[in-house]
Amino acid sequence: MPGNGKTFVVAAGGWSGNIGNSFFNLGTRHALLTAVPGAHVEFLSDQAAYWRMTAIGYRQEPKNSLRYLDHIRPDYVVLQGSVLTEQFPRVWGRSLKLLSEAGTKLLLIGVGFFDYSETEVATCRSLLEQCPPYVLISRDRETYGNLNDLAEYSYDGLDGAFFLPDVFTPIKTDLPPYMVINFDKAPEPTISVSTDQASEAEPRRNATTQFEFRDARWTISFPRTRWQLANMLGKSFCYLLGPLGLAGTSQERAGNLMVVRTDHQINPIMIGRIFRGPNAFAGDIPQSYLNLYAQAELTLSDRIHAVAVTLAYGRPAMLFSRSGRARILERVGASDVTARPVLLDLDLLEQEKSAELDFLRSVPF
Repeated sequence: MPGNGKTFVVAAGGWSGNIGNSFFNLGTRHALLTAVPGAHVEFLSDQAAYWRMTAIGYRQEPKNSLRYLDHIRPDYVVLQGSVLTEQFPRVWGRSLKLLSEAGTKLLLIGVGFFDYSETEVATCRSLLEQCPPYVLISRDRETYGNLNDLAEYSYDGLDGAFFLPDVFTPIKTDLPPYMVINFDKAPEPTISVSTDQASEAEPRRNATTQFEFRDARWTISFPRTRWQLANMLGKSFCYLLGPLGLAGTSQERAGNLMVVRTDHQINPIMIGRIFRGPNAFAGDIPQSYLNLYAQAELTLSDRIHAVAVTLAYGRPAMLFSRSGRARILERVGASDVTARPVLLDLDLLEQEKSAELDFLRSVPF
């Protein structure tokens, strides 16, 4: 249906803290512009509460905040990603109530939970029962099953990042064939590649993963103690140990591929942490990351959206994470992505994207 010039504000940002946020921000904006002709779709900065990441005051709006999103008056406000956390009411409760009273409708597009606990689901449902979404498009089936009854229009959809090949066309480079490693929440692994089919499996001195890829045996070895520390400390690991040179390796090649290192969280800037090994890249806009992932021979990462984008461009990737948010990859058929490098069925992905756009076209905006 025609957009009739309706205004959509996408709460976006946090790119310097996680460039992956930009991936679904851009993809969702594209989907809205494609499905709702004449729509006025703009990004405005997300809540300042998301900058509060310390234990004291975690996810609370800073004392002197303008609370700008409380004062906007678009036709629709769009929330995305893993916004559905236990802190969701603390971050968004006041804003959603004020926006609803002013006549702004809530669209949840490409959303999911963070840890999928019963408490998290109940907490988010409680707020959404008070401020029901006009549209819900989930990015994984569990989220859809938990929330679809609350929205006027609901759809079992995709993460916005899968629309990025329709947003950005890769630009050629003169780099030799390369793989991307992206480990900014865990220590980088050492990678060995053997074409000797009779070779023995690597002794499990370290946290080791092995798989077959392109007629070779790949062994991915993480330093066990640092891997265990990373699992305990989460994102804090690289900030604590990265500046000491304990998060990276000096490996420049794996088999016949150059190793390129990307980092998704450049804020706060720690040059020694970010550029901790050869061929490192980091930036504060998404397009260079997309260009790297879209032409990689392989991506290995602990970041879900590094994997999602690589797969969306038809390249192989493997995820090293136990996060429940990996459900967004299962949703598009990458159920084995934590066991070995996988490829997506791009024809099936196009069908899924087209179906989601058709759903959006059917909504009376």
